[in-house]
Amino acid sequence: MQELIIYHVTNEEIKDVLAIFCNSLYQQNMKSIIVFNSIETMEECDKRIWTFSSDKFIPHCTILDKMDKEMQYFYLTDRVENYPSFSSLCFVFQDDDMKSHIDKILNSKFENNIEKVAYMFCGIDKSENYIKEMNMYEINNKFSTCKFFNRENGNWTKII
Repeated sequence: MQELIIYHVTNEEIKDVLAIFCNSLYQQNMKSIIVFNSIETMEECDKRIWTFSSDKFIPHCTILDKMDKEMQYFYLTDRVENYPSFSSLCFVFQDDDMKSHIDKILNSKFENNIEKVAYMFCGIDKSENYIKEMNMYEINNKFSTCKFFNRENGNWTKII
């Protein structure tokens, strides 16, 4: 069973947080498929990852690129896909429709190579209110563990 990690971003742009997130995963040698709910958000994040640092390169490509996805550390797309060389899957949504996003994640099939499933979203409400919307019974049936983090003013805080 995979681990589910939820990241609630409150007062930063998701493209900036995702670039930091990708850099962290890259330092840990973790390859990830990143699923967006729109091509526009994917393209914004793609641009931000390219310009994240002048002295660091984060290898990635998008569904629109004609590159070998499996040669990259990050593959940005608008649909759930699976490739054996990737060990994590991250859903990135610009809005806070958490219930429908979690339902989409719960209804997705993950192959055995996927160890971690992350869900990153922007929302102005308190994390506790989003947690109330979660169906923990279904989450616990699908995932080995579930962690929830809130990012505010550049710092992550573990909520559950």
